[in-house]
Amino acid sequence: MLDRSVVNRFLEALIYWLRGRTQLDQALLGIVLMSQENSDRRVNRLSRQIRHSSQNGKSLSHSLGRYLAADEQSLLLVGEKSGGLFAALDMIVAGRQKKYQWKRASQRQIAYPLVLVSVSFIVLHIVSGYLLPAVYQIYQDSFAQTAGLEADWVRAYFFMAALLVTGLIAAFTAIQWGQYFPQPMNRFTRMRTVSLLPFCQVLALSLQSKQSVLELLLIAQNNCSVPLRHAFKQVTIRLRQGVSQLEQLLSAGGIPRSILFEVQLLRNEGGREKEIMHKVCERVADYAMARHRSYVKSAVTTCYFFALINTALVVNTLSNAMRLVVQQIV
Repeated sequence: MLDRSVVNRFLEALIYWLRGRTQLDQALLGIVLMSQENSDRRVNRLSRQIRHSSQNGKSLSHSLGRYLAADEQSLLLVGEKSGGLFAALDMIVAGRQKKYQWKRASQRQIAYPLVLVSVSFIVLHIVSGYLLPAVYQIYQDSFAQTAGLEADWVRAYFFMAALLVTGLIAAFTAIQWGQYFPQPMNRFTRMRTVSLLPFCQVLALSLQSKQSVLELLLIAQNNCSVPLRHAFKQVTIRLRQGVSQLEQLLSAGGIPRSILFEVQLLRNEGGREKEIMHKVCERVADYAMARHRSYVKSAVTTCYFFALINTALVVNTLSNAMRLVVQQIV
């Protein structure tokens, strides 16, 4: 499996060569030549492989499928079928860039709290696991027994904290993996924030195409993740029932009500569908970033909370140990 950065460089180069309405084979040849000049062996190998598959009659979505997420592959497939290949590639690259920005921002924001809480747990473990037992062995009396009981309480706190963190990680992993198993995870795999943007992008390509919207949505429905599959199924049902208002179609994907209200206002003002969907994609990306920031903020707050508790326990444990030593000396 190639590094994500290699695929990103390849997609960015492909967009660069396709901007001038260049044929796909010529664009891939341009990437091969450019990667040779830049000594980028992995991009060169990937571009040669994709070009060889293309010359053998395979589509770009089929050749790139193993390097893309399910939702990205469905978006690329809809772009090929609708004649909007360049637009689909541009959306995929833009989405990857936004995810990279979110990841970098999250790492910078949570790095210090993670280091702080890790150091506090290590110090607390040293104090409660080594210092207090040593004091207990030196001073065999009631005060030392009290310190030993306190050490047992700290170990119990360690166990509860580890159990809580393990439970949170298990819940997050179950929700993430739930998109691959329709049952019994359907109630947990409704549209997540990260699925809103590809939903809007696929719907935008389908509505702007001259092809049948139902056919394009069925293609996307058969190749995307479970949350998007349920959303596209609801959209197709509404289209067959004669629903044509854009905000009602978007509501099937769990789009926030504020965005739906804005779509209604833009439609009443006579805005074009293409411009409205472009605005929706931007607003959905901003909404996803805001939700992402709130999750990171909650994680940072949790880290500071545990760091504060650990610091208080360390100070309390050290003070009790010092008091015990002083009383024994006196």
